[in-house]
Amino acid sequence: MEIIVNKRKVNIRTYQLIYSLAIFANILYLGMQLNYNTAFVDEAIYATIGEGVLRGITWENAISWMGGYYIYPLISAKINHYMGLSGIRLFAALCMVVTAIMAGKITKQFTSRMGEVVTVISFLFWANVMGVGQMGTYDAPSIAFLSISTYLALRSRYEKDENKKIVVLIFSSLFFALSLLTKYIAILFAPALILLVYNPKPFKRFLDLFNKKAVIEVFIWGLPLTVVVSVFVGIYYIELMNFFTGSIAFQATNLSEIIKHTWEDMGFILIGSLVGFIYALIFTKGDKRWLAMALFIGGMMPIMYHFGKLNIRSYWKHLVYAGFFLYPLFIWMIVKTFKNLRSFIGRSPMTVNLSQVFIALTAIAATGLLWSNLSQHWRFQRSWPSATPTLAYLDEVRDPDDKILAEASSVYKFHMFTGFEDPASWPSTWYMEYDGKVGTEAMIAGIEDKYFDLVILNDYFTTAVNAELRPHLDEHYQIVFVDDYQIEGVYTQSTYVWRPKDEVPELIQETI
Repeated sequence: MEIIVNKRKVNIRTYQLIYSLAIFANILYLGMQLNYNTAFVDEAIYATIGEGVLRGITWENAISWMGGYYIYPLISAKINHYMGLSGIRLFAALCMVVTAIMAGKITKQFTSRMGEVVTVISFLFWANVMGVGQMGTYDAPSIAFLSISTYLALRSRYEKDENKKIVVLIFSSLFFALSLLTKYIAILFAPALILLVYNPKPFKRFLDLFNKKAVIEVFIWGLPLTVVVSVFVGIYYIELMNFFTGSIAFQATNLSEIIKHTWEDMGFILIGSLVGFIYALIFTKGDKRWLAMALFIGGMMPIMYHFGKLNIRSYWKHLVYAGFFLYPLFIWMIVKTFKNLRSFIGRSPMTVNLSQVFIALTAIAATGLLWSNLSQHWRFQRSWPSATPTLAYLDEVRDPDDKILAEASSVYKFHMFTGFEDPASWPSTWYMEYDGKVGTEAMIAGIEDKYFDLVILNDYFTTAVNAELRPHLDEHYQIVFVDDYQIEGVYTQSTYVWRPKDEVPELIQETI
């Protein structure tokens, strides 16, 4: 394809056009829907924590429970100053584009430029990726940093200039440190990165695997990471111990539920990548086999972690980390199958008609998968209650000094941009301290004392806690506002706002 630019002919290959259009379509699709819902609680938490840090307020001691350092909260808070929630979500979308590009470049090592294009398209329009790309959480930048680190580790294998190789290794290490500090879950992928960096090439015997040059390269890669992590652990040792010995990032489930989510979210990807991995082990040699092993180990690490722990918390997001490593193997398997089929057809002209059927079925399957992923993403956008009507009500009735107990209180704090200096202004149903009591006991005591000016519950995040609070609320408080919302367009979820009974005018009590 040729186009004329300033009287010059410019050749544009088909794959370049498709590649660019896919990225543009993804950004356009996600970018046009950035205000699909009010902030999810995690989005609000990171932005409000970051805002507090910018103001020099760290009373929440977030490092002990957040699962990462303040890198992303600070990014989120700064973006919020200029572009609001839309900007935060757009940043996440761009992080996913970077990740897709890196995944495509890794696939190219296995296949061809067309394999790279297919990887970028299929990865960007995977429902899990679109979800992470439209949710302003620390997963998006952590995955992006990890993807850059992984690609640089891969590139170090083919860099002949020793000085340039050292630079590439150091930057790979630093990007991995960024990913790890952004979200601790990245530590799971250290073995895969080490395998990519470790390059005993060429080798003919098993003992040749342990050569001095390969060990030195791993040492160079690991040194910056070790320094950064050691300093971080030294400063925040107590907070890290609280996080890793607690159950903050844990939500127990059973094996069948983990299997169900794995199959629904990436069943075909997992099977295809497994086939690709086995094929690489059997029919390839040297570098491709080594690369396949590193990618498969990296992709399986988060899956094995959740299977081993029977932990469902954030599993759908962690599968995106897995997908980044497994997609190159998956696409390689598809491209290899297609090439073998073409080779077979070339030797058997009578099967040409069958090949047309195969292409048609592939197109139908791809269209069906795209529709399924877009439908799943539509449900994701509506998978938590919108706070818009409740926020409008609070704008009318809330006083600046009000103490408001709220389920997902950070959502209201984020949208109303209040309560950063006073930790008592927006207590949450996740944790509270009051009158020498903690947790649910503190909330009940506060309700009985009518300490709260308003109470907001929607039975979405802390259903069990709410059930304990309701009898006490019914005794001392009066419902003054109700908002119904259709979760995933199907299930009705109601948000209730209470005021102390003696503060609600008699006329209002009668009409509610």
